[in-house]
Amino acid sequence: AVYEYSHSLTSAIARFEQQLGELRSRATGMLRVGIVDATLTDKALGLDDVINQFVARASEVDLRITIGSPEQLIADLAKNGIDFAISPRIAYLRGFSQDEFHCEIHSLYCSERHPLFTKKVVTKADVEAAQIVVRPYANKSELRHIPNAKVGAYASNIEAQAMYILSGRFIGYLPDHFAAIFEQKNRLRPLLVPEAQIRSPFVIISPNHKEPSLAQRIFVQELRRRVGAYKPSSELKEASAAAPVELSVEDECTA
Repeated sequence: AVYEYSHSLTSAIARFEQQLGELRSRATGMLRVGIVDATLTDKALGLDDVINQFVARASEVDLRITIGSPEQLIADLAKNGIDFAISPRIAYLRGFSQDEFHCEIHSLYCSERHPLFTKKVVTKADVEAAQIVVRPYANKSELRHIPNAKVGAYASNIEAQAMYILSGRFIGYLPDHFAAIFEQKNRLRPLLVPEAQIRSPFVIISPNHKEPSLAQRIFVQELRRRVGAYKPSSELKEASAAAPVELSVEDECTA
């Protein structure tokens, strides 16, 4: 009871500081941001740049960042432990708005320990005969292209999923930006590219009943600015270079 009272008092003081600052058109107080795990390697998201620009614009704000699984972030939002979350879209989420702003491409991978790693031609039948690890919060999207795959394990987040895949006992989906370092070291191989790739929409999740503070609006503005300004290396090549091949992926994103 003492902890809950202390937490409520701290939140009330933070809200008061925010409101006082906004009356003066200054971002003050505390901003608590929840971010899903395994996003640091996503150059398109560029959260380190977002933080840099946010601090430059809102230097008086006490920025607190929490990393967790989507389930953990929603629990924190429900308890008023964070102000908003950056996460893959979650189905059937009541009481919260989900504002899409980014898309992440995921490919199906196996590790060098898996029998499919050295197979010259991998077919859909080969993949569906293997055991796959999935994330419950992905709402079965990982089985969209391989509906008859054998689910052998469940992972609560991307890092856990990578551990299962690297063990050689399971295949599974990973964000391409996260898997790249393992692929470069010849520890992972993508399978059925591009036909089995999926697109994961990223959203800003916030409570419906709560107006965003000035600090939150600045952070989201910088986040959108960074995502909108990002150009992949293929797009930065000279005009004379050949255009990159468009991936034939299932578009689950609306952005």
